[in-house]
This record gives sequence, C-alpha cells and structure tokens, in this order.
Amino acid sequence: MKILNQNSKFIQIFAAVGDSWEIDELVLSGAEEFTCRLYGFSPRIKKVDEAREIKIKKICGSSLELRQGLSVDLSTFPPCKRVLLEHMKRVNFQVCVWKRAHEHYPEIPSPLDHGFHINSETGKLEPLWFEGATSSPKPSLMS
Repeated sequence: MKILNQNSKFIQIFAAVGDSWEIDELVLSGAEEFTCRLYGFSPRIKKVDEAREIKIKKICGSSLELRQGLSVDLSTFPPCKRVLLEHMKRVNFQVCVWKRAHEHYPEIPSPLDHGFHINSETGKLEPLWFEGATSSPKPSLMS
C-alpha cells in the first residue's frame, strides 16, 4: 500500500485493468514498473528484465558465473517480462469478468488467449506461465 500511496499513477493504472479484454500497453508497463518497486528497486528501474539483470550481476559479479556452493533464493527476483505478461493477462481477464458481473449475459471470450491453456495430459484449464523457449536470450547488460 505504501508504494500505491506514494505514487497515484499506479492507482490510475490498476483502475484501468479490466476495461478491455486486451491488456493495454500502459497497464502492462505500469505493472512492470510497480513490480520493480515491490522488489525494492529504485524508481529509475522500470523494466523487470533489467531489474533481474541487476540482481544477477549483484550476486555473480562481473564474471556472471554462479560460484559453486552459493545458494540463491530465486524468490527475491522479480518475474521476467514474459511471466509477468501472462500473469497480467490472467488478472485482466478475471477483472473484465468482474466488471461485467452486472450484465445478464456478458460476452466473455475464451480464457485461452488470456494467460491460460489446456493441459494436454489432464484436459484442465491451467495458467500459462510463459510462451516460448525456457531459456531466455542473453540479457543486454550481460553481453
């Protein structure tokens, strides 16, 4: 709440969540900046992938190699942008449903384009954590 109280921009951004079935770029960039703040980064860091790079450099040093025996708590890292995007798609989808709760027959699209997928083994709807390969391209700060 402290972060929200210190910056009314975030309140306006989150109030816009669910206004449309497609997530707005301003909402996504605002969520990204807010996430950086949640993880303790300065206001000048606005991109989660940049924040992750900074954290990796802080842990590994300039060699960017993890020392043997070093334990790293990955819960202290912000999510990468691909994961945050899928999460925000799910959040936006759910809020869109809630914002249409007063309608008798709201038109609700398939959740499959909104951060969910069907598990091929169970046939159940599950969160889509990210799209694409599991290894990310080499970060710009690390090259």
